[in-house]
Amino acid sequence: MSLLMLLLLSCNLPLLVSSSLFFSSSSLKRSPLAFHSTTSSKSRSQKIRNGYNRIDNTAFMSNSPQLCPSLISHQTSFRGGGKNLITSSLSPQEVIETCVSIDTFAPQFLWLPMIAAPSSNATKKIMGPITPILALAAVHLLTVILAASQEGALSQVLVFQEVFDPSMSQLGGMQKMFAFPNFVAEEWPHVLIWDLFVGRAIWLDGL
Repeated sequence: MSLLMLLLLSCNLPLLVSSSLFFSSSSLKRSPLAFHSTTSSKSRSQKIRNGYNRIDNTAFMSNSPQLCPSLISHQTSFRGGGKNLITSSLSPQEVIETCVSIDTFAPQFLWLPMIAAPSSNATKKIMGPITPILALAAVHLLTVILAASQEGALSQVLVFQEVFDPSMSQLGGMQKMFAFPNFVAEEWPHVLIWDLFVGRAIWLDGL
């Protein structure tokens, strides 16, 4: 029996050796690739982490103005725009134009209830007090003050004297005055507010 086992082993020994050599060589061939793939995946993960760290350090953790110039420029432009907006809204000429618009259109809405429903309680509550007239007069006063403070206001006053000079043409003097925008800004609201004041007095007398 032992002799038979020895014979079988001797016959199969070359096959066993060749098989072991084949598997060992194939495993050696595969191992560098697997090692390389594992190493490359680790390196990629490390690069990604390093990239995130660089972004965090430069964009969020650093206070240097050179790292976020676009953000700082937007903030600066917004602040500058706010200052320009405030400055432009306080421009005297723009305030004058706004006041003229208010004194032009507001009286029209105050005339409507006195004409359409003179005896209604709503009209009495709106036009009974003199508050609307005083509010429009305050807007007109602001227009006069701003217009009088503009450059060339004194020369307009000298031209206005021609209107009350009997030796000169009053119509010609008024034509000269209406050539000045600030004079028109003063005169036009004055006419509208005065007409509303007189119309309110007539409405009150008719109640």
